[in-house]
Amino acid sequence: RLVEVETDRWRITVCPDLGGRILGLADRQLGRELLWQPTTFQFAPIGLPGAWLLGGIEFNAFRFGHCVQGMMPARTERVQLAGGLAGLRWGAVDELLECEWSVVLVPLANSVAVQVTLQNHSASPQPGYWWTNIAVPAKQGTRLFYHPGPVLHHGCDMGMVYEQWPRLNGNDWQYWQNHSSIISAYYPEYGSDVFGYAP
Repeated sequence: RLVEVETDRWRITVCPDLGGRILGLADRQLGRELLWQPTTFQFAPIGLPGAWLLGGIEFNAFRFGHCVQGMMPARTERVQLAGGLAGLRWGAVDELLECEWSVVLVPLANSVAVQVTLQNHSASPQPGYWWTNIAVPAKQGTRLFYHPGPVLHHGCDMGMVYEQWPRLNGNDWQYWQNHSSIISAYYPEYGSDVFGYAP
């Protein structure tokens, strides 16, 4: 199943059956798709529910790994917000932890707003965190923009390492051509509300 939200500026495609993954974010003003989209879904048995795929925007909650609902249907509904804004809401419950996550997506005139809500329905505190994967097209000239500062990162062949962005593993990682391996980077002392990339 696919659910689309459309305005004069945006066409956003969400797949409720893949944990609410956003598969498309088309900017009609620019005349192009902003996300990287796979030509086929090639599932790999590496996620918490047994499979995972690359592409679009994936939301992850609570467990230390990809969301357990990543390959499962997420409750999805169209919503009308205060002020008449139309949006889409989806989410799921992690039954082992008795915790619920939900996302509300609203296309605005020049941006797309996303609100995330995490709720603990259990009788005790639960460990967890929130993170989002965003797959975008990358080529030789692609540049990443983050606030310079401390980065905690790990990859397939290392433990956790503290370094200073943009220099990771001895390279300037703001430039895509300098990426020599796969890493996951976290910004525990992030100094800005903005990050981005230029293709």
